[in-house]
Amino acid sequence: MNIIYIPCSKLVKTFLINCYGPEPIWANRSSDLGILLESFAGKSKEEIYLLPSTQIQNFEYSDSVAIQLPARIFKKTCSITAMTRMNVWVKKRFKVEMFRFAEGMVWGGEVTVVRALETFLKKEGIADKIYSLETAKREWTRYQRRNYQTDQKRA
Repeated sequence: MNIIYIPCSKLVKTFLINCYGPEPIWANRSSDLGILLESFAGKSKEEIYLLPSTQIQNFEYSDSVAIQLPARIFKKTCSITAMTRMNVWVKKRFKVEMFRFAEGMVWGGEVTVVRALETFLKKEGIADKIYSLETAKREWTRYQRRNYQTDQKRA
């Protein structure tokens, strides 16, 4: 098996497992994660996280996620830059899904924003220690402010 262990935050690991299934996560060209990792592979000569024994204490990431890759991707090397981009990409995707979920519930008139965010975090299995409801509310406020400013510019 061609498995790499990518250092990541607990939020990224939990979200990836909820989206793609248990470890090792299978990533190939038929999944957006596989396409993303393939686009990052081979950009640098650094071999940073190809083995389970890779030390991650020097990074800001406190966890790692096992990803199984096709041979053509596994043979290429991956860089610190790719690892960081993957984490950023997953966090953005998490926020987009959280906002869409909350908007759908709020616009449907079912619940308040706080209840919608709380429901999303429970649905995704995100513990309060990993990503708090307070953080989600702050991100929602920023998101709403950006959208309001964009709408004002369009008008």
